[in-house]
Amino acid sequence: MKKKFYMLIKCFVSTLITIFRFPFFFLMKKVSLSSLILQPILKNKKDILILGNGPSLKDTIQNVDLSSMNIDIVCVNEFALSDSFEKLKPRFYIFMDPVYWTKKLGDDNLDLIESNYTNISKKVDWPLILILPTAAKKWNHFMNLPNDNPNITIKYVNTWNINGFKKFKFKLYKMGIASPQIQNVLVMATFLCINAKYESIFIVGADHSWHQQIFVDENNRLFWKNSHFYDKSKVNLSPIYCNAEQTQIFKMHEIMAALSRMFEGYHILEEYSIYMRVKVYNASKESFIDAFERTKF
Repeated sequence: MKKKFYMLIKCFVSTLITIFRFPFFFLMKKVSLSSLILQPILKNKKDILILGNGPSLKDTIQNVDLSSMNIDIVCVNEFALSDSFEKLKPRFYIFMDPVYWTKKLGDDNLDLIESNYTNISKKVDWPLILILPTAAKKWNHFMNLPNDNPNITIKYVNTWNINGFKKFKFKLYKMGIASPQIQNVLVMATFLCINAKYESIFIVGADHSWHQQIFVDENNRLFWKNSHFYDKSKVNLSPIYCNAEQTQIFKMHEIMAALSRMFEGYHILEEYSIYMRVKVYNASKESFIDAFERTKF
């Protein structure tokens, strides 16, 4: 009883704080008014497929003819580095990591972004919408892509994370004013597809198995094997940087807390999908996401 009362008070206070912060966020342009008019993902077909870049996507692509499905497709991050980019021709491409709108980058991040930019610019011969957060609106590494390739347009979304009563949060989610905690790009991809009111949303390649690949060296530095389906060579251990400049490394409690927020975000999205009368399926061959109903293609 005391716990329920405490949670009620906490939600009430969080809701009040959100209401008071609301005008400030508009004035500071952390929330865009344009989001109230247009959603970046507009439903074109009945269902949509979200492509994560986890190792299991390789098996899905090899065994399922995704290109023959009458379905919209969303990709994320460095999907353009894969041979499947031109074949599947995704309709939406989402970037949420601050690395994409940070000017001073570490060498590894800079090389990756330059390769991705080149692939997108040269390969895209179909209409493609790039989606980034409003924080990237003033400047980002992809802002010149529409000039280089007229098939490409860029849209921006709000990533204002709020707390409060569930129905209050969900109404702001639906309006595009706020969003759940965007700890991972697939959280945003799923959220936008729910708001677009697709009947069924299928997620593949969402292994989310990073916790199994974390190692600590003799100097207490964290490393991992960050594997992707498009890797063409053996993936070596690399530091788990917590900033785009690649100057700071996560501590164990920090990376675990970040992963916890990510997995919690999926459970919030499952509740939100029920509110929006949309069904989300996890069709990944291997996945640690425990929020959505599992299915197979």
